[in-house]
Amino acid sequence: MNRDSIDVLESNEYSVLKGVEYKPVAWGYTTRSVGDGKDLLVAERVKLGDDLRTGELVIPGGGLKSGEDYIQAAIREVNEETGVTAVPGNRSKFANLSGLPVLKNREKIIAIYDPMGLVWLYYKDSGKAYMGQMVDLEPRSEPVKPSGQDAKHPHYLPLEEVISNPEKFTPACQILLEMAEEAERSTFVKDQDISLSSFPIVLHSRIKKSD
Repeated sequence: MNRDSIDVLESNEYSVLKGVEYKPVAWGYTTRSVGDGKDLLVAERVKLGDDLRTGELVIPGGGLKSGEDYIQAAIREVNEETGVTAVPGNRSKFANLSGLPVLKNREKIIAIYDPMGLVWLYYKDSGKAYMGQMVDLEPRSEPVKPSGQDAKHPHYLPLEEVISNPEKFTPACQILLEMAEEAERSTFVKDQDISLSSFPIVLHSRIKKSD
């Protein structure tokens, strides 16, 4: 369904997206080839001081540090959370095939992602908000005990299994898996999603500064 972006943000359901600051983050979409398919590197979420969603699976990722770009941050986060050394892959970005910004409204999260591959995420329960990019990476080492404190039990899962069973992942990573599914299978956005006429520029003014 197509909607005007201004009308969407002025509606009661989505006006909250304008009132929060978005933390810049990056995720490392790290895959390895296995036969005719792929495995995706995942980990189990465990964050000190924040029990919400503990134990759910994640695509490794986290906040950008000062001076980092999305690729650098994704590589660092993957290494900290899984011990894997990774390098940039062949995919330049994850973006929908419609060429328009897409709004996804799910039970616990609202997301908008644009044709350039940037995604904006707002958690309905916690009020936390993030904006960032999922970066295609290739592993150069095996998972080991992570050095960071945000994840544990890094391991690979078959990509098709992950895409078909996203409920084990955090709500944010479920959105990322939808983006991955569209990219991997060259499918268009889901029927319940809203294609916006333009990206809501007002969101760009609400980005938190990097640490």
